Amino acid sequence: NKIKRIVVDFVNYFDGNDVSYVLVGGLAVNIWGRIRTTLDADFIFNQSEIDLEDFVHYLQQKKYEITLDDLKIGLNGRTNVTVWSGIFRVDLKGIYNAFAKKSIEMGHKVTLFDLEVNVDSPELLI
Repeated sequence: NKIKRIVVDFVNYFDGNDVSYVLVGGLAVNIWGRIRTTLDADFIFNQSEIDLEDFVHYLQQKKYEITLDDLKIGLNGRTNVTVWSGIFRVDLKGIYNAFAKKSIEMGHKVTLFDLEVNVDSPELLI
């Protein structure tokens, strides 16, 4: 249920604010039928399409542990940004290279938790 809430919260924000994104990592692998244990959700998103202050405010209202400084430092440093929700985490990355851009472009809309989620293509997950 915790992972479901995390995916729903992030996808609702991205979709509601016209931010391009793709779900990657263990959850994406699971969606395509290769079961793997995971305690996080991983997203690549287009950082140029997002209001960082609004995004952090939204996450903080939902009780996620993240600061604006942490998000800016991670995105500017082109590294992974970790957002905590209890023992679960969300790993965020911006579009730092052509591969990340391609992941967003080639993502597939999949119904997950009664929600349309843009999921990385099986070809790119390999």
